[in-house]
Amino acid sequence: MAHELRNVLPRDLAPRLKVNGKEAPDPFGRAFASRLDGPLLRPTMEITPSIEQKKIAAKNADYFCARGFSHRSKEDYRSALAEYTMALRLDPKHFNSYVNRGVAFEKMNKCENAVADFTKAIEHGDTKMDKAYAFFNRGCCHAMLNKWEAARTDFGQALKVEPMNIHFRYNHAMALRKLELFGVALEDYQLTRALRNDDFRSYFDKTGKHVRNTPQYKKVLGDEAVKMVPDGPKNPMDMKAVARQEEMQAEAFYASERMPPEQQLEELRYILDKPASRRTGEELGVVQQVLQDRGVWSNLEVSSITMLEMLRTMTIIREDPRSYLYHQTQINANLYIILKGRVTLMKDPPNTSVNDESLGNNSIFGNRTIENMTSPDAAETALVEEPTELIVVTSVAVKESIKHHHAEVISENTRFLSSSLLFRHWRKAQLYELASHFVMKTYAANSTIVAQGHKGRGFWMIKSGQCTMTRNLQYSQTKGLPEQEISVALRELWRRDWFGDDCLLYPGEPPEHQETVSTLSPVEVIFLHAEDCQKLIANNKMTLDLLREAAEPPPPDECLLDAYFANKSWAKFKEELQLSMQGTSAADLNILGKFPALPTKPPKGKKPHQTKMHQFMKDHRDFVSIVRH
Repeated sequence: MAHELRNVLPRDLAPRLKVNGKEAPDPFGRAFASRLDGPLLRPTMEITPSIEQKKIAAKNADYFCARGFSHRSKEDYRSALAEYTMALRLDPKHFNSYVNRGVAFEKMNKCENAVADFTKAIEHGDTKMDKAYAFFNRGCCHAMLNKWEAARTDFGQALKVEPMNIHFRYNHAMALRKLELFGVALEDYQLTRALRNDDFRSYFDKTGKHVRNTPQYKKVLGDEAVKMVPDGPKNPMDMKAVARQEEMQAEAFYASERMPPEQQLEELRYILDKPASRRTGEELGVVQQVLQDRGVWSNLEVSSITMLEMLRTMTIIREDPRSYLYHQTQINANLYIILKGRVTLMKDPPNTSVNDESLGNNSIFGNRTIENMTSPDAAETALVEEPTELIVVTSVAVKESIKHHHAEVISENTRFLSSSLLFRHWRKAQLYELASHFVMKTYAANSTIVAQGHKGRGFWMIKSGQCTMTRNLQYSQTKGLPEQEISVALRELWRRDWFGDDCLLYPGEPPEHQETVSTLSPVEVIFLHAEDCQKLIANNKMTLDLLREAAEPPPPDECLLDAYFANKSWAKFKEELQLSMQGTSAADLNILGKFPALPTKPPKGKKPHQTKMHQFMKDHRDFVSIVRH
């Protein structure tokens, strides 16, 4: 519902500059360039504002409002809020700043703050139309907060000023529908359709309330609304069936009439030659599908957010033969995908060797750890053998794009990290920077996050779901028989629990993981690479101290085996004892010789051992001295 409301938010009020109470040309006209719809013409000359003009502008609220409008048009909402706040300090009754700051708050999902600003805008509006737009914006925010009665009141106030506004009418109908006032909501929905006809607008403008309650008016309204409905099935179930049928036809067409490779290449060139900001979501989906059909993503595992920003920021380049993409031991931040051509990865440059790898079309190489903040050193030299066309993805561009387009996700991760014991003492700016480098990953139930023996290093923190940590042990009780393997559960992991902290406590070469972490339910985790941990977390002494205090060294395999067999044997013994007691009295019950026995052989390669449980069982085998009452 909130998405429907967002689409009908009004245009912002264009800021105007006033000097000494009179409108004057803006000496900083370049601040408005970003809100033009078409391309900006290149200037032929430039006039630098004088010092006096700068002093006048710096004391004018419209100047800071214009700066805030420019920042907000670039989706830099934090900077925009600062400019609007500065404008309101200079003029506490500045209507445009209240409206635009409220819209910026709404974009950041801070609807309570936006409601307060729109309320101030209503108080200081100069005209009825200004107040109508402020009422409408406040009603949208009330609706996002599920306060539909307040939203209905605000939309009604806006309609009193401009009753033929389609956006006002549509949101008013939605609020009525949420309040289950379907009769009045139906009339508003009909008006939303009918008011698109200029003839009906004239008729509606001339009629009064006494006419709008007559059956003749309602018939005209219904007929006009039906005329404006696009052709198609009227039954919602039929509409769903038709949409599904069209989707299946499109899938069948795509499967049977798949584009040939040359046509796919032309489609990629057309899309990737566009600037990143002009690529639509549909075009990014086409790029992903084409590369998936070519088998590019089969050997690359990244999160969905990283994949989206890779598609958004990737560029296409063309290289001549005998040119180098990067050299061995050089820091390489780029990931390459070969569209057409051939590249050789030289293991011992400049000499050729049998270990050199020749890559052809649809191969992927370079910085495979694209999600890592620290770019690795190249292990080979990439030499272009023939005219080659490649796609390039840069890790820096991907990280910046994630910060720009996924600020809400980063803010959510910041709030989550601030609730953890490890990062509660961090400043907000530090947490935001740390959260921007965490990678979100999701796992289905009964899947493995980290396997025992795996050498990958990093820091995981569970955001939702339940996991279990287990260790696989091998043992042999009888000489000459092959070893058997059992799985021992160590502990369960819940929200805010972490694992993989060895990369912070014991930096160095990555050892093998001693445990397996698997999911018991659908799990969402955030992950940070070991190199990024050293740069972002290792310099915080308090966090490291907390990790050391919480770290529990894994118990030896012998203790785990003893505990496993003791629990298993005693559980079986109690079950048999309960079955025996069902048919035998306690006086006739004989339990001598039925106590569970521990494994007689220690794990292979380990010394024999005597546990406390084994000694306890030996000391209490003799029950003859026990006097029964």
